[in-house]
Amino acid sequence: MKKIVFPVLIIIAVLGGCAKHPPSPPGEEKDYFETAWVDPQIVISDSLFTLIRASRIDSFPVDTPVVESITIPSVSFEVVRADCPVVVNILDEKSAGVVWPLLVKYLEPGFYRLTLDFSRIDFRTLPPGYYVLKVVNCDIPQMKLFRRE
Repeated sequence: MKKIVFPVLIIIAVLGGCAKHPPSPPGEEKDYFETAWVDPQIVISDSLFTLIRASRIDSFPVDTPVVESITIPSVSFEVVRADCPVVVNILDEKSAGVVWPLLVKYLEPGFYRLTLDFSRIDFRTLPPGYYVLKVVNCDIPQMKLFRRE
């Protein structure tokens, strides 16, 4: 009997530990963090976009949550292997078709952020609307929705 009770108690303890915990009570402090790029360097800067790289990123606490703007077209991604090309495209949000190819390049491992510069893109080329900035490296996609006003 004792041989059966002990394994049953272990199973109950494990399953009970995986149960959903009640939500935090109102007014309880939340922890918010912002990303910090350690020694960032500009890799590419041209009339359409800027690409920065850091060998590592960190975070630091902030009082309020950091909300990314949908009108600032930027995407962050990590390159783990240098033997796969990084492919960056602007996609139409509705059809997911490529509107504008931006970059195909082999990059060194590290953390990257690509930011578009709308000031040099005319409205005929990229009319107002919703778009997706998509990065693919080693078949791993990273996407960010943005709005052109």
